Amino acid sequence: MSTCKPTRDPLAHQVARTRGVLWVCVLVVLAAMSVRWWPIEAERTPPGSVAKEAEALPDAGEADPVTHSSHLDLAAFDRAMWLVPAAPEPAKVAVEKPAPPPPALTLQLLGLVNENGTAKAILYDSASDRVRVVAVGDSIGDRKVERIDAQGVAIRDGAGVRTLALKGGAGGGVGAGGGP
Repeated sequence: MSTCKPTRDPLAHQVARTRGVLWVCVLVVLAAMSVRWWPIEAERTPPGSVAKEAEALPDAGEADPVTHSSHLDLAAFDRAMWLVPAAPEPAKVAVEKPAPPPPALTLQLLGLVNENGTAKAILYDSASDRVRVVAVGDSIGDRKVERIDAQGVAIRDGAGVRTLALKGGAGGGVGAGGGP
């Protein structure tokens, strides 16, 4: 008869080891919880006798290291410990409002003509729905024509001098030379 050594099951060994670790963890947690409620001092005084011992102390304002009794000074909580100063007001800078934009120019330059050596401009006034032919020095309402040349017409109004140019630049208007 041959004697065989019994084989050991590795899975059963791992389960037994895991159970052992689990029991050790449970015991450690229970020990930690019991220490929490374990009396620290050899003798603990009942809660009713703390006030009697505090009166018997020579200086009742100091805390007794054994009973941890003291009178709470509520006035200490009336003071502000950390004050955040109010943010300074930003300096008021006098900001000048920009001048309102000038009123829209209702004139449109249609063309330039030379009549008997005098340069004239043909303008369409959309406000009055009229076509006008003007020369230098003529007035159109509160506006005055200052200059007429090949670049366009300069008109002065309350906002300053404004220039009207032909569409397409100088010489590029209708009837300009060139082309097929």
